[in-house]
This record gives sequence, structure tokens and C-alpha cells, in this order.
Amino acid sequence: MRNRRDRRGGNKKVFFITNRVGRGIPFIPARNIKLLMESALAKGQDLYPVQKSGFLWMGNHYHLLISGTGKHVSKYVGYIQSQIAKIIKRLTNIYDIKVWPTRFKEQVLHTGWDVLRKLAYIYLNPARAGLVKSISEYPGLSSYDMLVSGSKSKFVKYIPVRHAKLLGSNPKNYNSVSKYKKLRSLSEETLELKLYPFIWKKFFPSTENVTDEELYKELMDIIEGEEAKVLKTQKTFIGAKRLINAGFSKNYKPKKKDKTPYIICYDKEYRMKLIASYKLFVKNAREAWVRLKNGMKNIKLPTGAFYPSSGFVPIYQLA
Repeated sequence: MRNRRDRRGGNKKVFFITNRVGRGIPFIPARNIKLLMESALAKGQDLYPVQKSGFLWMGNHYHLLISGTGKHVSKYVGYIQSQIAKIIKRLTNIYDIKVWPTRFKEQVLHTGWDVLRKLAYIYLNPARAGLVKSISEYPGLSSYDMLVSGSKSKFVKYIPVRHAKLLGSNPKNYNSVSKYKKLRSLSEETLELKLYPFIWKKFFPSTENVTDEELYKELMDIIEGEEAKVLKTQKTFIGAKRLINAGFSKNYKPKKKDKTPYIICYDKEYRMKLIASYKLFVKNAREAWVRLKNGMKNIKLPTGAFYPSSGFVPIYQLA
């Protein structure tokens, strides 16, 4: 059983997704790197029906806020990770590495307030990391410009990942205008990269009747307030120019992270109920799994658990 993947809520799920590479700082905010990564994001959204409400790529990790079924979210994230891993390998010319050493972390958000706070968290990353003073100055790949401009989509040239080799490992190529034009000329199709900033509001009673304008204002108030706090303690920032012109760091190793809580809910009482409900689900699923392993038939799994694949063999048949 996948104890960390809760699939009990059907389509009404909002996920906060994050993952980091095992080594290096490959996601530099150079023009041509962003072009290739945007291409992968747009292609993934073209293939799988998910709704992105926010995304941001830092030097060695990313954050996504997505609505949709667990099945489609998993396939979408798996696709973009595989495509971006191929891009990194072609840019570094290092093929014997595992770009993503672990599965992406998936957290379900349970209230509208939780979603709003996570969106703010995504956009506050650059300032809190000492990269720029504000998300408005961040040159990396993110959905912030689409959010503040009110644009819900942008057209992106789809460039197959094999063309990443055109840039090679020379940092001068990463912002080269001629390479940018060449990559775009190799495009096979134009895709629409869509953003649904507040589509999640309909999933929660507390936000279903709130207007997008009200949610936008509240989100920006949170971001501006937290950035003001950062400016009081952080005196120096790397700056957009240095970030854009940075080359790959191949040897950087991230610090070990603590375990990520699966359930995100700022309402403590509600969170405890959710945890208790999930523990009961896991208990019932494990008991049903044991019965299946022992060869019992007509076992009904709790909603959200899945029957084993066709290759499953009960224990008694292995004797």
C-alpha cells in the first residue's frame, strides 16, 4: 500500500509538490535554460489534465501548486521531471547520474487558507534565500509574472529535449540570443502554458464564494508583509544580474532535509481530525492487504487504496 499517497478525495484535491536534485545547482535563470524548461512544463500540461496555480524553480529544487486527481498529478510531475533530467544531462554532458534521487514530495492542502499560504510561500522563496529583495525581481522560472499581469496563459514553443545539446556546457550559450533564436527555430509546435491562480477556491466552503480579486489582494498582502520582514534581517542579496549570468554548479550538495508532513492544515483541531482519519485508512488498508497476501478472496479495499498489479502472487502460491 502507498501509505503516503492519499487518493480518497476524487478530483477535489489541491497538491503542493516539491523535489530537489541530488547534486549541483542546474536551474540557473538564464534565458535559454528557462526556454527549455518552460517547453517541458507546457508539454506536460498538454498531455495531462492538471491545473497549475503556481510554480517556481530555485537553483536546485522546485515548487508546484496543482489541482487535479492524484493519478494525473503523478503522471504530470513524473513527465516534467524526466524531461528536465534529460535536459540537465545534455547540458552537463554527464549521463551516469540520477538527477532526482527521491520521488517528489506530495502534500494535500485541506483549506483555502492553507492554499493561499502555500502560494505565498512559493513566491517568498527567492527573498528568504537571499537571492533578491522581492519576487518581482526574481529572474528564475516562475508563474509570478503571469499572476500579476492577469494573464492566464502564454504561448510557448515546444522544443524537444534532444536540442539541449545545442547549448553544450559553455555558460556563454545559456543567454546567447543567437542560440535562443536557433532553439526556437527547432520548435515542433506551439503550446499554451496555462495558469489557474485561484481555481482551487471552489474546493473549499470558506473560499468558494470569494472573488479572485479578493484572493489576489490577500495573497499580495501576505507576500509584501513577509518580504518586508526579510528586508529587516537580510542586508545583502545576490541580485538578478549575478543570478542570470551564473554557470552550473555541478558539485553542490544540498543539506539533509527533515521529513515533510503529509497533511498540511493550519487549523490545529481540523488537522488532528484529518490525521486520525488518515491513520484509520492506513490501518484498514494494511489489514486488507494482509488478507489479500494470504490468499483470501472478495476482499474490499477502503476507498483510496488500490488492488495490486496483475503480477501479484499470494503467499500460499509461493510455497
